[in-house]
Amino acid sequence: MELTARSFSELSDICKLKDRIIVSGPQRSGTTFTARQLSNNSKPYVDEFKKPSTKKWVWQFANNSHKTHLVDCDLVVWMLRDESDVSKSEKRINWKYFDIEKKKYQDLFGEIKSELDSNYKMKHYYWNHHQKDQIKCDYVVFRYSDAVDCPEFLDKSLRVSFSAKQTSL
Repeated sequence: MELTARSFSELSDICKLKDRIIVSGPQRSGTTFTARQLSNNSKPYVDEFKKPSTKKWVWQFANNSHKTHLVDCDLVVWMLRDESDVSKSEKRINWKYFDIEKKKYQDLFGEIKSELDSNYKMKHYYWNHHQKDQIKCDYVVFRYSDAVDCPEFLDKSLRVSFSAKQTSL
């Protein structure tokens, strides 16, 4: 069932009631920041390149977003960020893994439509047209800009020189 959170505080309140949380979406959409901040609620942060080893966790899942609908969890947080901000962030850190991500989606869903010519477009398309309807747990589509009430949230003007996994000054 889709839940609604219009602020980080609301998202945090929802997450307090869940033990196994996936934070997914396109790379550069805020998955690392959001997962790290939610993990402060007594659930350890699990990086996208690792697997959970405890009963409670917050798993940053951008690298595995093609499998978001297949993981047994209590809540999926799908990150939504302005496409131009994602594109600028990809360019800033020299992110060049679209072909790898595209192959993951092709292997799972078949041929990718030619108009899905960016990681952002592809991942949101498959989320909206295939994955979210198959999820067996609650989910929240959360706008990265709505995290502004999180004390650790930094304006994008302060993040212009951040590295790929950096979330604080």
